[in-house]
Amino acid sequence: MTAQLSKLGYSSDTAIDGQEALDKTAKNQYKMVLMDVQMPTMDGIEATAKLREREAAVQAHTTIVALTGHCSRTDCIASGMDDYVAKPMNIATLKKIVEKWVAQPHLA
Repeated sequence: MTAQLSKLGYSSDTAIDGQEALDKTAKNQYKMVLMDVQMPTMDGIEATAKLREREAAVQAHTTIVALTGHCSRTDCIASGMDDYVAKPMNIATLKKIVEKWVAQPHLA
């Protein structure tokens, strides 16, 4: 995913699990988060819910796009995610989703 984003002209950051994603979003402002639903320690659904709780306190909103092969679009959107992409995802689909949510090639 990071190699594909780089080919498209975007920078990216990675997290190994939902807790690390929460930690990184607390320290950095991201234009968009590509959230894997199935992760160790804390899954993407739980991480999204916790991020949305934190954002509600400060009236902020980070775009979160679900990446999954096992969770329904309805469940992802209900958890607070903004969009959904089924895995496996090719570079054309990645380009389309990033361009939909990020105006400038600067994805962190």
